[in-house]
Amino acid sequence: MAMKMTTKLFFIRHGNTSPGTNDDTRVLSEKGIAQAKRRGEILNRKFDAVFVSPKKRALETAKLITGGDGNVSSTVIPYLFTPQDRDYGKFLTAMAERLAYASLRDYYSSAADVFGEHKALETYKHESWLKVLTAITENDEDGAILVVGHAVLLPLLGFGATGSTDFLPIQMGECEGFILELEDRLRVVKHTFIKD
Repeated sequence: MAMKMTTKLFFIRHGNTSPGTNDDTRVLSEKGIAQAKRRGEILNRKFDAVFVSPKKRALETAKLITGGDGNVSSTVIPYLFTPQDRDYGKFLTAMAERLAYASLRDYYSSAADVFGEHKALETYKHESWLKVLTAITENDEDGAILVVGHAVLLPLLGFGATGSTDFLPIQMGECEGFILELEDRLRVVKHTFIKD
């Protein structure tokens, strides 16, 4: 009988950022740097891989959580941020501008189907989880994997992975997140929230 492989995915929202108008170049504030370092101390583990959004604040958070461990392979997954190359990206961006850091439940309840927002949430939920699973498979990773992304998108990804309504009321704070335990890289068997 083959032994089941267990993978733990640690999904963490980036730390507090310095104000700025260019979303691509916003960096962590001093508070955000301290939050990321503290999250790394609390998690106190070596990661086998790091998957991260392309945004600078997420990249900085990942580096600080891992203690700058140069031995960890790091993979940028553009879908950990709103994919602008997809039709539904504009709907997600509009919702984020309107609702900011509201809970996932608020996003779903305010989604205007006339404008395709509900479809955008559903599409992102499934496509983003598929992108993470693909990265795990392509990088042949098991063990502990750090995934650093953004506010409402991470709970949406968690909802897509588990189907659990536990993710709907979540308002993910800075450097907070959740852990998904997978068997054989595919089946989520447990989820746990990481809060301060």
